[in-house]
Amino acid sequence: MYSKPRSVFIDLSLHQILITLIMNKFTRKMMLAIACIIAGCINVQAQYQLPNPGFEGTWKETTWGGFLGKSTENAPQYWHSFGTAAGSLQSFTKASVSQSTDTRTGSGSCAKISATNPIGNVVGNGTLTTGRMNAGSMTPTDETGNYNFTDLENEEYQQKFTGLPDSISFWVKSKMASSTEEARMAAILHDNFRYQDPTKDETILSHKIGSAELNYTTTNEQWVQKTVNFEYTQNATPSFLLLTFTTNKTAGGGSKEDVVYIDDIEFIYNSKLESLKIGGVAVDGFDKDTYNYTSAYVEFIISQFLFISTFPSFSALSLCTTVFFFPSPYPYFSQKNIGIISK
Repeated sequence: MYSKPRSVFIDLSLHQILITLIMNKFTRKMMLAIACIIAGCINVQAQYQLPNPGFEGTWKETTWGGFLGKSTENAPQYWHSFGTAAGSLQSFTKASVSQSTDTRTGSGSCAKISATNPIGNVVGNGTLTTGRMNAGSMTPTDETGNYNFTDLENEEYQQKFTGLPDSISFWVKSKMASSTEEARMAAILHDNFRYQDPTKDETILSHKIGSAELNYTTTNEQWVQKTVNFEYTQNATPSFLLLTFTTNKTAGGGSKEDVVYIDDIEFIYNSKLESLKIGGVAVDGFDKDTYNYTSAYVEFIISQFLFISTFPSFSALSLCTTVFFFPSPYPYFSQKNIGIISK
């Protein structure tokens, strides 16, 4: 199994040491914003998080159907389900995704994914994906006809992604007819290939770079946070993410009454320093799991940062400007004399 390398930006400037030493005191979102503003070295075309992870963006209504009747589905921006599925049997499918205000915080919206009953006793798994569904077989478990895929020919049905996260976190609330049935989450990072899920095709699987997958039982209608680690099989940068949530791990499994709510998806990146030097001199007692060190200038800067950060009205830019550009009380510890050596 390939072990994903961890690294920190190599930068001979003060802001990197500050970010590293106090990163455990702030949320990842604040630190990411500060790092982007100060460093100015992150490629704006790179994608490390989803564009609509909390389902607060635009929702699009789609109506379709054949002689079995019409269906209307309301799907969140950048996400898809049966309403936009490909395949010869799309007109026989039923709506499974809708917008819900039953969120974990009590405000905003989340995605509600419901199992369907297209005909007779057939159960259609409720599905929400960043790719596109294909409905092409009357047999639910037929992976050659029924699957989700990254559509390389249509940007609407592909999620560009270049990050190598350590884990994925999401909030879920579910109700299932049986305590033994399991819903499923699958996050697959892959290269520039028409990847599909599920599949047992070795040619398709060879294009997978890493994945995080979880089957989970009912949460008994309570909001629960799930965190799943990624496992990597290749040392490469992905091009796309195919992320799918379904009401059951087995195609056609479960009950037509099964419901899953999803909210606040986040990709988590862990990085640790391999060494630390101040003025070209290694810090005594350095340990990659230790974030606090005795250094008069660094402690002074951190104390100023913590003081200023107590005022929520400061924007990230003004905060960074205030913190990182006042004169040094210790001339030797200038920006050019403080550096980090990373893996």
